[in-house]
Amino acid sequence: MRNASRSFPTMLCALALSALPATHAVADRTPDAAFDADALWRGAQAGLDLAACPSFGETRLSTLDTLAPLSVPLLAGGEVDALDVDASCRGHIAAAPDYRVYLEHSSTDLQLSFTADEPEAASIMVVNRPDGRWACSPPTTGTSTLQLGAAATGQYDIWVGTVDPGTWLPGTLRIHSLADPAMSLPR
Repeated sequence: MRNASRSFPTMLCALALSALPATHAVADRTPDAAFDADALWRGAQAGLDLAACPSFGETRLSTLDTLAPLSVPLLAGGEVDALDVDASCRGHIAAAPDYRVYLEHSSTDLQLSFTADEPEAASIMVVNRPDGRWACSPPTTGTSTLQLGAAATGQYDIWVGTVDPGTWLPGTLRIHSLADPAMSLPR
């Protein structure tokens, strides 16, 4: 049997990725003058698997999705030191992204939050944007938040981590996008 060593979820993710339009393929990030390839390189050097399927799923957000924020239960943590990804990151994350969002239209505000099931536990969030740059939240107990402000269309890979390496923290990731008024539905 070919690819017998691949797990079933990995095969499903690979199959799903092959069905995505080329503009949303993992390896296809449209480089432009503002694209930061060095930032992606730092992530790979730190031990992140930027081509991996996300551990807890993915979604597309369009203007209609602004009506209902998305909630995703997941397990935060990992062994990768987020400081090696970006100097503003403090904590530890998994090698594969926890969740992936394809933003189909620019957004006036992309908001992420993670609420830990243990209110006294600290968590962080790390996001790789479509232009290759990183965004990080500081370690926060209870609910950590990250507001990406004006968000461009494209792929956002999201990691949720813990302060200590190798610790795992259950909780809920919440994703909310406010669409650009210029992209609203026709009247």
